[in-house]
Amino acid sequence: MIVTADVTVPPEAFALGDALAGVEGAEVELEPVVPVREGSVPLVWVSGVDADTAEAALAGAPVVERVTRVVDGGDGTLFELRLADRPDPVVGALLDTGGRLLAATGSADGWALRLRFPAHEGLSAFGAALADAGVRVTLRHLYNPTPTAERPSRPSSTRRSRRLTDGGSSRCPAG
Repeated sequence: MIVTADVTVPPEAFALGDALAGVEGAEVELEPVVPVREGSVPLVWVSGVDADTAEAALAGAPVVERVTRVVDGGDGTLFELRLADRPDPVVGALLDTGGRLLAATGSADGWALRLRFPAHEGLSAFGAALADAGVRVTLRHLYNPTPTAERPSRPSSTRRSRRLTDGGSSRCPAG
């Protein structure tokens, strides 16, 4: 059964946290996207620092192969990053356990991650892999969605169609 977990990890355990650790005031949020190419190419919003400083810090990180400035907005800058195949312990453990990174927000203090695994065993293996790598993980919330008659696990095709055509959202609340 699918399990979703909110965890925190130190900044150096997640590649982008380490890349911006020396940039005072920088805050990073991963943009949720569906990957359509091979490799790790996240989009990240960086705020709290000017765009040139953020770009230089990201470009100088050993795990970042390429940085592209996508949008330079008033509240921050959106960058597209090309990362190494296994940039850090968190990504390596996710790849090894079949986990998915749903959301990530970070600063110099650490990263808040929302992760999803196909089963509890994947989450356990993820935690064990990070412990073996010497990474401290703090579990903040654990979600184990259980479908009921009143709340099916997936909307019917009619409900999905209605939500898409009437402008409603088919997304589940973040919790």
